[in-house]
Amino acid sequence: MSLTVLITGANRGIGLGLVEELAVNPSVSLVIAAARNPESESLQTLIAKSNGKIKTVKLDIADEKSTQQAGRDAQAIVGDKGLDILINNAGINQAVFGPLIETDTETLTQVFNINVVGTQNVIKALFPALQKGVAKKVINISSLVGSITYSDGRFPWPTSAYMISKAALNMLTKQYATEYANSGFIFIPLNPGYVKTDMSPEGTETVENSVKGILKVTFEAGQEDNGVFYSYDGTKEP
Repeated sequence: MSLTVLITGANRGIGLGLVEELAVNPSVSLVIAAARNPESESLQTLIAKSNGKIKTVKLDIADEKSTQQAGRDAQAIVGDKGLDILINNAGINQAVFGPLIETDTETLTQVFNINVVGTQNVIKALFPALQKGVAKKVINISSLVGSITYSDGRFPWPTSAYMISKAALNMLTKQYATEYANSGFIFIPLNPGYVKTDMSPEGTETVENSVKGILKVTFEAGQEDNGVFYSYDGTKEP
């Protein structure tokens, strides 16, 4: 199968790692790297050695008009072949440590708008292309801190806005999974692990291991996995 894949937040961290890994995957014919700064040196380096396999679109998920334009640009690239896999990796972690009562409205709104509303807008903008695709998979990069079951104090970093946004993202993913269960779509919220990136410099997992796990879950997912919350190592999460 010759797959087309689009990754958001593709110019650094996990997103960049996904682009790099997909670019050398023989089952993937086209990788669309969507980012606020598609001209970044790191991304351009990958493009230069991809033999045309990597294309870029400019995308700022905090801006709905930018998202709509990115959707049009991506659809122009894939054409009638459509988009097989969408990996929503772009997000924000506005870390405000301390009790929820200390989280201000601006922070909570900003994080929610980017991590939840932004992801929703990306899915809407790319849905026509996904409907034309064969695989019809949407992977929303989430976090274990978004699990209601795990919200029992076991995580030492009380970043309330981020936790709330990831719980909402999990529900958004589940709702899509339910609404399109009979349409051939597979929606999966996926925990990438505690990865050492610019967003989480204290992370304990490498980008390389996380990316390999994310893609293994993505490629192997079948209809029975629709709506299931997975970790990158294949563990089903509550």
